[in-house]
Amino acid sequence: MKYTNTLKMPRFFLRKVRPQLITDIEKHLIEQAINKLVGIKRYIVDCKDEYITIYESNANVGNVKNILGDILKGTTFPPGINADNALDDLANIYNQYFSAVMRFCLDNKERRMFTVERFCFRGSIDDWIYLDGPGTLKELAAKYIKLLGTDEFFVCSLIVNKLEIT
Repeated sequence: MKYTNTLKMPRFFLRKVRPQLITDIEKHLIEQAINKLVGIKRYIVDCKDEYITIYESNANVGNVKNILGDILKGTTFPPGINADNALDDLANIYNQYFSAVMRFCLDNKERRMFTVERFCFRGSIDDWIYLDGPGTLKELAAKYIKLLGTDEFFVCSLIVNKLEIT
């Protein structure tokens, strides 16, 4: 098997510049909370209008690396490329598709209060489900971001306001 790096052209998106309602500090707070997550999921944080949206990779990069790791170790590569580079490139190809899973909505601009929602993937709903708020972004992020990538994330909308999520 021979490997050739085909990721020569990065992807980019153009969109109209809009007034920034979410501060850099607020975006950074969410990114820090995401970076604390332990696991193999990858997340992207995007701010648009009054929303801070968290996108989750549809790929399980850990599985890709486990399955292909041994196969690539026995492969001959061109100079400057090794099995780890090839594996990272394959994981990046596999990890190109993201879905919005959670968002924080600025509810009160003056007091900087937010609500939090998660996306429901049931065929009959396919829409955002209110989880909590209004509250401070720090409190809501601490309570809900830790649920990303877990089974609890999908049942949290059922237990909101009935039980405290710990």
